Amino acid sequence: MKWISCLFFLVFLFNLKVSGQTYNSISNEKGDWENSEMWTEGMVPQDGGEDITVNILGDIVRNSSLDFSGSTVSILEEDTLWIEGDLIINATVTLNIGEGGIFVVNGNVIIGENSVAALHINGIGGEAFFGTMVVTGDFIKGPDDNAYYSPSGDEEVYVYNDASKLKNPVSGAEIEPKKEPELDEDIREWINNRSAALPITLHSFAHEIKNKSVHLNWITAMELNFDYFTLERSSDGVFYEPIGTLYSKVEGNSDTPTVYEFTDQNPLLGSSYYRLKATDIDGTVEYHDVLEVWYEDMEKPVVLYPNPLKPSEDNLQLIFPIQSGGKLKIFDLFGKKVFEQNFEKEELVTQPNGFHLSVDTGMINLPSGTYTLNVYQGGGKTQNERFIRL
Repeated sequence: MKWISCLFFLVFLFNLKVSGQTYNSISNEKGDWENSEMWTEGMVPQDGGEDITVNILGDIVRNSSLDFSGSTVSILEEDTLWIEGDLIINATVTLNIGEGGIFVVNGNVIIGENSVAALHINGIGGEAFFGTMVVTGDFIKGPDDNAYYSPSGDEEVYVYNDASKLKNPVSGAEIEPKKEPELDEDIREWINNRSAALPITLHSFAHEIKNKSVHLNWITAMELNFDYFTLERSSDGVFYEPIGTLYSKVEGNSDTPTVYEFTDQNPLLGSSYYRLKATDIDGTVEYHDVLEVWYEDMEKPVVLYPNPLKPSEDNLQLIFPIQSGGKLKIFDLFGKKVFEQNFEKEELVTQPNGFHLSVDTGMINLPSGTYTLNVYQGGGKTQNERFIRL
């Protein structure tokens, strides 16, 4: 049966007209929605991305609310998508669930009040093989009668709390979503165990720049069957690598605050991104919010040359230790601003001794005198360099 459903799914995708981006999760892999390595394109699907297609081919968890507005989402046979938060819909969403597929919203489904907000729920394949959708909170629609509907009469949609009715667009019949007690016992047990399995509740995650290092600290408010943290770092916020492991300080379970610290003694210059990967004793993984950090070595200031600037020269050359965009200003001896320029990261030319930028001052015809160059880069501090115009 699985190969038949897979065949139907491939035909289904082939016939799907998509002008936007398509995201496919790694086949048969389990992981976090926010981890770019879980997607074949190396990119994480964007919230509220109009006209995008997301295909779930494994077991994916989103650890926060998700805006599906304007998207097509397909969950193949026996695959799962778990949202730890609310599902938000402000534009038409098509949801396709294959036989044995499970889509869990561990929160509310919130369909906007505008007329284009709608949820279309379908099966996959010639016989519309249908999986299971479970909403542990409320299923709330907007004022439009067709705010969401299911085109099949055998849908398996379960809602734990309050629910608006589904509407069949073909017959016009209203369909009452099923309630939690009707849910298959194995699926209910799986959901309950998985809800309880999230290893920690993170209270805070912060940093401090000190002694040429980045000191990171975080506090857990609760730990349940928790094993260890993996601290990961990225230069672009997309691809992460592990830089340290810290095991739980708690024996068993705890609901009291626990403090953890880690020092990155070789931080990246400029912007970098840190995130915590929490692993339970049974291998369950949970990713937490990303912390962006700006670091610069003030012992390596911006270099300016030539200095002095000769009458025949108009271009100031700057060498930055960090490849990042910013702004520069030039002030005369009396503090009057005579020049200002923004620059992008891409304008800096990489050389063995740093990142070079040429600044053309010819347009302002600097007279002879003493000037101060004021440079600000990224999230760093402002640097001032004096130069003389002959």
